[in-house]
Amino acid sequence: TLTDTLQLSLGWREQWQRIEATDDFDPTAPGSNIFDSGAPDGEQDLREDAYELGLRYELTTSWSMLASTGRSFRFATIDEIYEFSPTFQREFQFLRPQTAQNLDIGLEHRWNAQMLRATLFQIDVEDEIHLDAYSTGIGNTNLPPSRRRGVELESALSLSEVSLGATYAYTEAKFLEGTFDGFGGPIDIAGKTVPLVPRHKVTAYANWMASEKSFFTVTFRYVSEQFMDNDEPNDFGTKIPSYSVVDLKYSHDVADWRLGAVVNNLFDEKYYAYAVRSLATEAYNAYPLPERTVTVFAEYRFGK
Repeated sequence: TLTDTLQLSLGWREQWQRIEATDDFDPTAPGSNIFDSGAPDGEQDLREDAYELGLRYELTTSWSMLASTGRSFRFATIDEIYEFSPTFQREFQFLRPQTAQNLDIGLEHRWNAQMLRATLFQIDVEDEIHLDAYSTGIGNTNLPPSRRRGVELESALSLSEVSLGATYAYTEAKFLEGTFDGFGGPIDIAGKTVPLVPRHKVTAYANWMASEKSFFTVTFRYVSEQFMDNDEPNDFGTKIPSYSVVDLKYSHDVADWRLGAVVNNLFDEKYYAYAVRSLATEAYNAYPLPERTVTVFAEYRFGK
């Protein structure tokens, strides 16, 4: 707290990582053949930092202005660098760290038990780690720079026994420059939409405290259509369809026990959130998510 009306949040982290990779290969193992081999040894040294800076300024007792900026990073995991070469020999394909720089500016209004918030955001991503089976054998690569920008609207209302809330996010995700390697040679993807980023997302919830010990929650999620993975050129013609899912949860406390049930995908929606296109044919692979699932649980709390 800097003043009565101004608050500051600040965080910073630095990380070092060293990889020394060795592949032990046994040519006498069952199933081995003369074409198999171990990957040559490799090593990589990485150093990245992340930070977050946020400001909240109270314009009045009910209006506040919010602003934040930050940087994040992700190192490739071991299974993301142990791949095949273009000649289908095992090798370690070391990747650059994925980094992102974000900026958010928002306005918030709170009165009584209600809240409204509008936020503009921009996220610039460098070296996004991506599965790539076409440019460096069968492995992964770092994508060209991309930018995600949009607006998020959020509202919440609390009554004596019921709380309601909803969030809507509009995101425009574009590649800023660069090419995508596929069959037929590199393809210019500057200005193309980034796959697997829905333009519209809606979440709404209602919490009902039926009694002092009974709680009921219903959640609604809507996600608009998305370009499939591996469709960086945006020319496949088939997208991941939009979908809507409703989840229910009920819990009841009995002494130190909490008993309850969860119904996910109440209306048995058949949908998938991930699919990858083929660059060689008109086919694609989709990975369906579960249809209606019911879970019953019992939870015991020790101590007070």
